[in-house]
Amino acid sequence: SYSFCTLLWEGGGAQGPHKRNPLWSYTPCPSLMSDDSLKMWREVLREGGKVDETVMIEVTSAGESEEEEGGKLEILPLVVLVFYGVSGGPFGIEAAVGAGGSFNAMLGFIFLPIIWAIPEALVTAELSTAFPEPAGFVAWVETAFGPFWGFMEGYLSWMSGVTDNSLYPLLLFEYVTVAYPELDDPTVKIPAVFTMVLCLVYLNYRGLEVVGRTAIVLCLFSMSPFLIMAVLGLPKLDLSRLMEGPPAKTADMGLFINIVFWNFNYWDSAAAFAGEVKDPGRAFPKALFYAVVFVVLAYSIPTMIGIAATRDDLSEWGDGHFSAVGEYLGGRWLGTWVLMGAAVSNIGMFLAELSSDSYQVLGMSERGMLPKCFSKRSKHGSPVNAIMLSCIGIVLLTTFDFHSIIEMLNLLYCFAELLEFAAFLQLRHTHPDLPRPFRVPLSTTGCCIMLCVPTLFICLLMALASPSAWYICTIMTFVGIALYHVLHFIKTHTRVAFHRPHPLTPVSLATEKTPLLTTYHPATYPEHDAVTGKRLRSPDLRSGNAVFLSRGVSDITWA
Repeated sequence: SYSFCTLLWEGGGAQGPHKRNPLWSYTPCPSLMSDDSLKMWREVLREGGKVDETVMIEVTSAGESEEEEGGKLEILPLVVLVFYGVSGGPFGIEAAVGAGGSFNAMLGFIFLPIIWAIPEALVTAELSTAFPEPAGFVAWVETAFGPFWGFMEGYLSWMSGVTDNSLYPLLLFEYVTVAYPELDDPTVKIPAVFTMVLCLVYLNYRGLEVVGRTAIVLCLFSMSPFLIMAVLGLPKLDLSRLMEGPPAKTADMGLFINIVFWNFNYWDSAAAFAGEVKDPGRAFPKALFYAVVFVVLAYSIPTMIGIAATRDDLSEWGDGHFSAVGEYLGGRWLGTWVLMGAAVSNIGMFLAELSSDSYQVLGMSERGMLPKCFSKRSKHGSPVNAIMLSCIGIVLLTTFDFHSIIEMLNLLYCFAELLEFAAFLQLRHTHPDLPRPFRVPLSTTGCCIMLCVPTLFICLLMALASPSAWYICTIMTFVGIALYHVLHFIKTHTRVAFHRPHPLTPVSLATEKTPLLTTYHPATYPEHDAVTGKRLRSPDLRSGNAVFLSRGVSDITWA
């Protein structure tokens, strides 16, 4: 996050404000602006925004020294974190085969990436590079529709993410109890889940770099047995088994759609890492492309081998069935490795989701939506209080049933995703000149067409949701609305500290609306301070150095 909105102006003085043209603008986060800078800005406003001499306010991005420019997360850890945020491997997809049959499962792995994953990844890539900050999709919606809808987007997405993350301890124990049935006891399960959560919280506390490196190691371990299964299963393939429909005993198309959708969503969770990535304009689109390919292969190849190289009845496909497939193809050692890989994969998904949810809370705090305490970072740069808040929600939700959690989180996610799609199109319309290092290569009309099918798919999922899921999600939505007003009251009537709200892009300058350009003209920037004679740095987006330079700025109208 940056510290202030920087404007460079040409002209001024006797020419009058209507002659001034903005040469460069950027809208960063002001929440961590220094006291001296705020004092200077108040003095400028007190004088009606008019300054006779050059005024220069220089501030540094919070949490970074001048030597530490940009984020620290590189492209490979980002790919793996996106992979774990979306998928984590084929673990958990087995029930979709039992509910929908082999033909529908393979069809879903081909078409769902086209109609859902790729459009969502493209939206995430464009807006994450335009808003490289922890708030992610909250910033998109707030800029498009205002603070209320920005808060609701953050609330619904956080609730969906925490609900999703509560699944992974449950999935972990389902795999473990396949090998050790005696552990399927609440007196063992609850303390074990609590201990595991504490250990993973510590890894998140150590920072995103540690989480990224850990995720790479976990990914190599958990996906390696499927490479061995593919080699062993190729000579035994019977492709006719891929054409079987839903088994009569376990057919459930509603469950099938929910599970497949759950295994292909949360591409937008990567947006929370945008502010922590080196060169997000280049790294994000590449990472999302590689992750889409990785996810599709991680689902389709193991499922195809598991169905076509074995003789198991499809009704036997349920959670943990890949362990049986591994044992059939390679022996007990491979089945055990798959089982251990499933446990390790759930750990990786938990780490990635906890990081994403926590950075989102950090971003909402920096934008003034949540108390200032949630933007506190540890010495490792991790959002320590935001991590603890997410963990409390996870522990509370681990008591729910697996399939009921999937249905509930899918419905919450649908609400949030509709807001994101609407924000994407709104920003294309109202902010056409917004700097977008990556831009979806379609016109606004083309983007509307691209998002039609995902929107219809969301509507289908919402129509298939059970009355109980609607009931719970409706209550949670009203709780979010009430929470917004409660937080607003706390902010305005108590001493609880909040960051200052994020200023939006200036849309009206003096007597005319002037398009904001994103080109910096060095010729208009002074090389030396007129008073001290010291050499001045030019504005630099990546280092977070921001400069306010004015010779009589007035009448700025803020959106």
